[in-house]
Amino acid sequence: VTDYYIDFCFDIPDGELSSIALEHLKLFEMLTVFTMSWELRFAQIAYKSPNSSSFNTDETQGKPPEMVVLGGEASRPAEVKEALLEHESSQNKEAWEGYRKYAWGEDELLPVSRKSQKWFGLGLTLIDSLDTMLLMGLEEEYKEARAWVAEHLDLDQDVNVNLFETTIRVLGGLLSAYHLSGHDPLFREKAVDLGERLLPAFDTASGVPMSDVNLKTHKSNPPLWTSHSSLAETTTLTLEFTYLANITN
Repeated sequence: VTDYYIDFCFDIPDGELSSIALEHLKLFEMLTVFTMSWELRFAQIAYKSPNSSSFNTDETQGKPPEMVVLGGEASRPAEVKEALLEHESSQNKEAWEGYRKYAWGEDELLPVSRKSQKWFGLGLTLIDSLDTMLLMGLEEEYKEARAWVAEHLDLDQDVNVNLFETTIRVLGGLLSAYHLSGHDPLFREKAVDLGERLLPAFDTASGVPMSDVNLKTHKSNPPLWTSHSSLAETTTLTLEFTYLANITN
């Protein structure tokens, strides 16, 4: 196989990608909980192997595979799109049922052993999946997950959490659910509480946050293996914290 295509299955009105990317917080993460292939209505991205007959390159240059972006409406017929969406929806529901059956409310599912794994004790997978369920119209699954957030999400824990992971998965999950649910106050309340617990990590001389923070004591510290923070992690936090600042004035 010489041609590789990545198709996006998320319909976005033409010209609205940038605003949605800014406002929906986790546009490129929200579908990765379950989904492996997507189709974007106005673009297809094709990766062509250097060995492809349709790939023009000077082999002596050792150039990497070309990425071609094709604008305009996707070429797939409507019935094919519907079949793909139905397939992805069934796959997502199957994956969610595995988590629900073997790891409900826990951070992660171990699919081979059918056991759960605790990382921070914040229901990472569940919260990180709220926006996916809203986007895919999985209403019953969403309602059940929302009830868990309302009744069981405990942020007042004496536990050290990684600032980056907690921001992108829990804070980002709550904020994107808040936005996509039409501003459900539950998610705003939880996001504000979590944000305030994470803020002490930024109390440094440079303003570059520590990597870890305790949700109960509000004490922060660098990772065990170094005294430095990763800029790749800390600079991604602006998206969630900017949106949190916007909705709290």
